[in-house]
Amino acid sequence: MYSFIKIKKATDQHLWFFSKQKMNYNTTELSVDFFSYFTKVFFIIPHMDDEVLGSYELINKCISLNKEITIIYCCTNEVNGKKDIKRINEAKKIFPTLQKIFLDFNDKDTVNKHDKLLNRIEEIVNPTNALYVFPGFCKANHPDHNELNKVMLEECKKNPPAKILQTEIILPIERNCFLEIQDIKKKYKTFKTYKTQLNHLNYLKILKYLSSSGGKHEYREFYSM
Repeated sequence: MYSFIKIKKATDQHLWFFSKQKMNYNTTELSVDFFSYFTKVFFIIPHMDDEVLGSYELINKCISLNKEITIIYCCTNEVNGKKDIKRINEAKKIFPTLQKIFLDFNDKDTVNKHDKLLNRIEEIVNPTNALYVFPGFCKANHPDHNELNKVMLEECKKNPPAKILQTEIILPIERNCFLEIQDIKKKYKTFKTYKTQLNHLNYLKILKYLSSSGGKHEYREFYSM
């Protein structure tokens, strides 16, 4: 079992490296009752790929239950302001039947244009009978993810949805619920759709980790409720 010190040192690594380990977290599996509270689901995420890393099993679960799903990608622009067309096209290949909305922000905009980002999200989301899924605050240095967390907590305070789940590909401060990954090979295959990210060191590590899983079923996605 990992010690607190080892977990703390690892906060710059993706949650996947630890998802099958038994850590000191009091977590429970999301129940059938949980999914009965809402008919619509809004995944509000920073980048194209976060839906696979943080919410792949949750999306599949909501699809199987015939929920109305919308994925909102906030940071779809590159640093120079141009649309990241390649990653947008890759995102369109994943869960192709779902509604997807690509906002015109980059990573720095999430911090510098807080009110504008909040207004754009408010134009799209509808709290009635809805679940909101968005990044949880993390200790690692990811200001874009943390700023989106602030934006969504502000929105939820103004217009409370039926349910909230906070997710993060980096180890979050708190985890209290999870979903079992039903098919790790499918998650691996879907993750590889983002070919533009294969020059990213952490992507290569995650791919290696997932491919060595042997198709086991003890892997989990963690959330904070």
